[in-house]
Amino acid sequence: MISIKNGQIDLANLEVEDIIDINMLQNFLDNFALGMNCAAVSVNRKGEEITRPSHYRAFCSNYIHTNHIGDQRCAQCHNQMGEEAVKSGKPFVGACHAGLIDFAAPIIVKGEHLELYWEGRFLMMSQVKTRYARLPER
Repeated sequence: MISIKNGQIDLANLEVEDIIDINMLQNFLDNFALGMNCAAVSVNRKGEEITRPSHYRAFCSNYIHTNHIGDQRCAQCHNQMGEEAVKSGKPFVGACHAGLIDFAAPIIVKGEHLELYWEGRFLMMSQVKTRYARLPER
């Protein structure tokens, strides 16, 4: 919530919802994810989703998130990537536990972290050939 401290906005209490309409952000993420053929979601500084996931990959929805272990591993990857992005103040790109490429981009205002923008679930064709080609043999 916006609060004023010493005549200035107190950034420690500022939330993304105070400066952007969440429905507009959701619409932007939905369209961006669709246009870029990837998944997207925004989370606040507490790590809580402030938008619904946009265009999550069938691989994630139908396999990874169908059990508790997959959910945990996914959350761990996102937390680690998010921490790195916030610490560096720059987008962080990395592979998740399942080998998909994700990135986290922090939204920082005057040094105060407000939000993380998640994008990803990309699978490179070279990964398909090397990582998943042998799955039927396992």
